[in-house]
Amino acid sequence: LGRAFNGADFRQSSDSALGGAHAGFNYQAGSIVFGIEGDVEALDVGETLIAPGIAARVRRDWQASVRGRVGFALDRFMIYATGGAAFTDFDYQLQNTATGLAESADRSKTGWTAGAGVNFAYTDNLILGVEYRYTDFGKLNYAASGPLLGLAIRQESTTHALRASVAYKF
Repeated sequence: LGRAFNGADFRQSSDSALGGAHAGFNYQAGSIVFGIEGDVEALDVGETLIAPGIAARVRRDWQASVRGRVGFALDRFMIYATGGAAFTDFDYQLQNTATGLAESADRSKTGWTAGAGVNFAYTDNLILGVEYRYTDFGKLNYAASGPLLGLAIRQESTTHALRASVAYKF
């Protein structure tokens, strides 16, 4: 995906999860299930800006979350809603293409995430799942302080993700 504006060319890589892990705890009262869970995922997400005199790249390599969950169990199926806090790290790399001078910075960011899903108990211990989640890290501002003094980057980072999972219930 690319966009051009006033001589600048923006390119964004496609979202691609490399893998992740999650753990959690559930308590069932009748057909209602309450739980808490957390996850961490490796990502390969980046945006590149090429403009006269400037080359910039913003990357995210990981994200994590801690969420509450409430569901309704129907025999071997459970439908649920989930929501909580999300965490990530933005890596900025800026270069003045005329001088070759560069600077970089990392910014950690906390946001929120919410979604819904369905789990299927394939066996008493093996759980298969599909989940949709929206994550919003809000607005992030970065002002260059080195060779690109005066350059400001404003970013609003949101994601829509469809996840498939295999879990083992102890």
